[in-house]
Amino acid sequence: MSDPRSKDQLPWPRLIERLERSQQRLEAAHTDYLEAAAASQRALSQVLESHAELVDTIRHLASAQQPSQDSAAEDPPAEPAPPEEETSSEAIATAAHSPHVAVSPTSGALSDAELPARTSIPPLPASPSPASATGASAARHITSPTLAPVDAPGQPLPALKRGQRALITNDGFGVAPLLAELLNARGVRARVEGRRPELNGPTDVVIFLGSLRAPAHLDDAMSVVEDALVTAERFTTRLMQPGAGFVAVLDSAGAFGLEPFDPVVAPYGAAVGLARALRHRHRAAHVKVIDLNAEGLDTRTIAQHLANELFEGAESSPVALGPAGRREVRWEPFANRATPAPWLDDTGAPLIYVPGPGAVLATAVERLAIAHELPVAVLNRPGVSTQLARRMAERGVALRSADYDLERLFPTMDFLDALRADHGPIAAIVAEPFPARRPDDVLRWDATRPALDEFNALLAMTINDPLNLLAVGLGPGTPAVVASAIRYFARAESLRRNERLQVRLVHLDGAGAPTRGDLGPRDFALTELLSADEPAMAEVRFERTSSRPATQR
Repeated sequence: MSDPRSKDQLPWPRLIERLERSQQRLEAAHTDYLEAAAASQRALSQVLESHAELVDTIRHLASAQQPSQDSAAEDPPAEPAPPEEETSSEAIATAAHSPHVAVSPTSGALSDAELPARTSIPPLPASPSPASATGASAARHITSPTLAPVDAPGQPLPALKRGQRALITNDGFGVAPLLAELLNARGVRARVEGRRPELNGPTDVVIFLGSLRAPAHLDDAMSVVEDALVTAERFTTRLMQPGAGFVAVLDSAGAFGLEPFDPVVAPYGAAVGLARALRHRHRAAHVKVIDLNAEGLDTRTIAQHLANELFEGAESSPVALGPAGRREVRWEPFANRATPAPWLDDTGAPLIYVPGPGAVLATAVERLAIAHELPVAVLNRPGVSTQLARRMAERGVALRSADYDLERLFPTMDFLDALRADHGPIAAIVAEPFPARRPDDVLRWDATRPALDEFNALLAMTINDPLNLLAVGLGPGTPAVVASAIRYFARAESLRRNERLQVRLVHLDGAGAPTRGDLGPRDFALTELLSADEPAMAEVRFERTSSRPATQR
């Protein structure tokens, strides 16, 4: 009798088939486990954020119930401490439809009547606002982004330790192989893969170079952003583990859109938002974004600049590398308005308002229109209620409305032509991008591109109008990828118009600012930014505490 253990007697094909099926089941179980771990981490992050908000609220309530002796005194101190934001002693007129609400020029808090008015009259006697009496639970910070020279700290990105495995996406112009050589020389095991790597092999760090190349046209740039999102999504499981890193490199003239750049690369601004989103979701990961001005540089010089920043710039982000040296983004405050923008006095200059689901800037638009007799055209997206337009019309706004659907733009263009025929060229646009459907959509291109296409279509339909204001309300659900790309699009539009166009971005992230009915700070974020004396690009942010960080990470 033959030995059943002999090589010829064993059913090898069946054994191999069963082993392969067993391996597939193990891989599927491992994938399910990682997805469950990711969901658990996201849930834990939400619980921790909610707990932090609860602690802040309790602290504010406690401070409100224990007023200090200084605030109880009748006479104020001779030299009060300067507020967070510089206040203005200008006389501010009250709103046209609310003439009896007082404005406090020194409180630093927003008044319900604060509007850029046609004429300046002495303010009424100030009364203490509820926010100042109870201690503000939210603070607004009006800032303008600038670039400041900063020396590299001299430390490597923590994810690039000796022996770490780095994947570099191919830029198509030869930078990736040279950068891989430089990393390998420093003990990092680097390899180069395509535009959308499968990430099948072990990887600790991804360095995305796709947005380093010059796109042929806008759609080409959009496809690069899609490559970045797909790559980040495939790498998200590894980012949950210690020691992981993600680096995004773009070329928008090495200034993050704050200096003249080619408008065709405006979609690359999404890379900045991608880095911010990854930092928020994966707190233990090492995420960095670099804007390098590659104009006039050969591939080896570009690779050397990137290697220097990776091994000497630590986790500093965002970092701009250009002819002016190494710079980082700073958010600088500026004084309250002094001179209302002159276009507000052009009687009948029409304003376009594209509300989002929350219509966070509706009251600001309404009061601005009433105070300055501006006709308003409301563009309603599919699925948005028309009650907002009806309410604004009932309150005295000269208003007309139309549907705004990307698949049916010709009716919208006809509507705008009729608006111009009746009221002249369009003077201002106030838009609110749609929020993400679900929190997990921040890395999905099909969930983020429609907002960018919609915004670009709006700019294209008003390309020949002498726009003076482009205000964008970024609500709590706006993905960081969309917000950063829109900042670039708006900045490109301002540069195209020789910076005559004033760009105002209104951030209402997280809990935002408290409201009283339909009144409150969030409704006046737009009106307080309409000044001819303010920079071409300004942003207002609402935060829970009054401390403003020196840098925006």
